[in-house]
Amino acid sequence: MSVGKKLRRKIQDDEDKVLKEQMALVDNFLVWSTRLLVVSLPIMLFNPINPAFHRLQISDLLFVVTLGLFLWQLFLRKIRFPSPSLMFFTVVLFIFLVFLSACFSSAPRHSVVEVIKIIYLFLLAALIYSVAYHYELRKNLWKWTSYGFLTVVIFSLIGIILLFFNVHTFLAYKTNIIPIALGMQQWLSFVPRVSSILRPTGNMTAAYMAGMILPCLVYYFNRQKLKNKPWIHLIILIIIGLIGLLTMSRAFVGVLLALYFGLIVFKWLIPLRRTFSVIILFVAIVSWLILLFFTVLYPVKFNVHYSSDPHFKKELVVLKGESRPNPVYFMRKGVGLEKVDVSLNYAFNHYAWLKYGGLEIFKRFPWFGVGLGNYPIGMKILSKNKVISPQLVVYRSAQSQYATLLAEIGAIGVFGFLFLVVSLFWRLSKQYSRYKDPLSLAVLLSLIIIAIIAINVDVIAFRWLWGIVGLALVPPVLDVSEKNIPPRRNHANPPS
Repeated sequence: MSVGKKLRRKIQDDEDKVLKEQMALVDNFLVWSTRLLVVSLPIMLFNPINPAFHRLQISDLLFVVTLGLFLWQLFLRKIRFPSPSLMFFTVVLFIFLVFLSACFSSAPRHSVVEVIKIIYLFLLAALIYSVAYHYELRKNLWKWTSYGFLTVVIFSLIGIILLFFNVHTFLAYKTNIIPIALGMQQWLSFVPRVSSILRPTGNMTAAYMAGMILPCLVYYFNRQKLKNKPWIHLIILIIIGLIGLLTMSRAFVGVLLALYFGLIVFKWLIPLRRTFSVIILFVAIVSWLILLFFTVLYPVKFNVHYSSDPHFKKELVVLKGESRPNPVYFMRKGVGLEKVDVSLNYAFNHYAWLKYGGLEIFKRFPWFGVGLGNYPIGMKILSKNKVISPQLVVYRSAQSQYATLLAEIGAIGVFGFLFLVVSLFWRLSKQYSRYKDPLSLAVLLSLIIIAIIAINVDVIAFRWLWGIVGLALVPPVLDVSEKNIPPRRNHANPPS
């Protein structure tokens, strides 16, 4: 071989080495940006209701970085584009239907913006799924997701401790809105409320914990350091239950259900497990009944009045052919007949009115709704027709995911959404039956819990929800053994 050829080969080898190092650097950046992305999903330091922030959060900035790196790797063919699957087509169908709803709405421009936000959430799930699949990061990203859950718990405890010393922060504070909402301001002036690093209220924190308790604690409790330590498990569950209670949220029932499923389905090792599971289920049922009452009726005034009639005379009864005063009961001397009158003056709670408004909007726009994000416009129409109070127009949603969806996207859009949810459940159920993966089962149960709390909470816009959905769809084949397996990006195309 000539000196020139050797020199050219050496130069080519050096260039290949530099290129590989550069590509490895991009890979590392992509992996780390994805890890930071899943950690940041629950962090809501900016109030999403404030229009000035357009609902933007820290995770959105990390999404842009991660997506840019992913597209660069896709352009260089280091990552293959996922092949379409049933999930892909259900997502496309749902997006098409909500876009169609936006076109028929009275404010199409605003509705299209909301459709773009839905597309962003789907892209978020798809991005996390693709990176986890191609770089074999499923278990690693679950670890980083659990770090996000741990962060929420730690900041909740910090807020509670500070509040104990009468230091109010956005992590925990005293509020009078809960006593007013329950009609108990006569007995309670203030109650503590934990919101941690989720804004603007404890509803966000409780909903997040309800959805993340099962997958995160399944991950933690299966680690060698926490196995077979029942008292540590019990302390952790008590802390989480306390935080859930102090959120003073409509989603607290979901926290209790998550703890119950953990004890019954995953058999978390704690002392008196069956006893605690029965207690938690009982408290969950009672809490649900209380929630049902207070989200429908508002107790304006409750009266208990006692009175007596010392001149009351017993009625006569015939016994053995003889008429005599009733011998079954007797009255106190000088008191006579005693009477307790219980009365409840009530009105319908604004939560009930908001759901009612959603159903009324659906009646007027049954097929395509008023358009995604246009619930306030529908309420203005109802207010002009004197169906609801003008004071209800300020609410952005029905405070119920189902009522909001019916009002905004109508029957056709809801059909597409249900088709998407059913295909997601089918995919996760099939994945669990094949691999017997506890994390897949944990996400399935969490989605059931989220479906329950969605009766009183809007959940579809939560970034963390789409993050765990994308991560849960990654097959757990690498959880058996992660040794001597080539990078997945060199395998066949993953399903989308």
